[in-house]
Amino acid sequence: MEVNVSESFDEEMDVLVGRDKGKASKKGKIGGGGGQRPRRYLAGAPEVMVKITGWGHSIGGLEGAKGNKVRSIEAHLKYITRHSKLEAETSDGMTISDAAGLKDYMERVYHKEGKAPAKNRESLHVVLSMPSGTEPEAVRAGAREFLMNRFGDNHRFIFVLHTDTDNPHVHAVVQNRGFDGRKLHYEKGELQKMRQEFADSMNEQGVFADATPRSVRGVIEKSAIQSWLHMLKGDDKRTPRMPKKLGMQIADAVNNPDRPKPWLAAIYTRQEEIRGGLAREIEALRVSGEKGGLRKADLIERFLNAMPPIRTQDERIREQQANRKVDEIDQQQLF
Repeated sequence: MEVNVSESFDEEMDVLVGRDKGKASKKGKIGGGGGQRPRRYLAGAPEVMVKITGWGHSIGGLEGAKGNKVRSIEAHLKYITRHSKLEAETSDGMTISDAAGLKDYMERVYHKEGKAPAKNRESLHVVLSMPSGTEPEAVRAGAREFLMNRFGDNHRFIFVLHTDTDNPHVHAVVQNRGFDGRKLHYEKGELQKMRQEFADSMNEQGVFADATPRSVRGVIEKSAIQSWLHMLKGDDKRTPRMPKKLGMQIADAVNNPDRPKPWLAAIYTRQEEIRGGLAREIEALRVSGEKGGLRKADLIERFLNAMPPIRTQDERIREQQANRKVDEIDQQQLF
């Protein structure tokens, strides 16, 4: 039976095998544009990471619908600056290195008279990360360029570089309401666009990087939820603990392996389309006999062979469970 390939799939394949033309960057250069992406991923360029970790509400916190304290912008800024031990940089080029400066920034940008609605979003929280070995200052510069290009015209932002993990990364807090009164709006596929823009900014700094879509790379497992990782790791005040929803997911994966999951069929079909499309492209390039085509065929084949097996997180949990109890599952390997 012939597979019905979607238009979006055709577009992804164009990027993978080098058929897209690319667009000029905001600086008027192709530089990191689409036309360069096939060469980047085929040459093994490291993947950038962009995460929207949450939204902030008004300073001092708000009572949520169920009476729970909503994490405030103030608390988040104190966290990412490690209580002002780390230097922050703002969208207008100012640097903030003490508690007084941070408090002044919060009051200038977020202070409101009276109380804001409990569900009012005041800020967007983003993490931009690069693989281990990337020069931290290049990450800072790449993040600055990305944030200015994406938000700088209409939204204030503040960001901080972290180097306390193997992967240098930047935490950014972007004001939700712009100078024109409009709030940030995200449509489906926006996060991937942000990844591509950040990869382009890193390439502008001379750092080889790419932002290939997860599905195209053969990755079907969801990335870790940031709050879960904090709970599993613990801190000075709290011991490591299992997030309730993660515990329920583990128990369900182990106890109900045969429960119907219709969405998995679409995932497997998608992966078969992508991998099959790559195999057909390899064959076509080799049949052509052209030197450049043969080189590209070898690169695509290397990429195809390096793709991970089609495996969901539930399947990985069950593999770990084969020789140990549910509560002994290696939590660090779940993500």
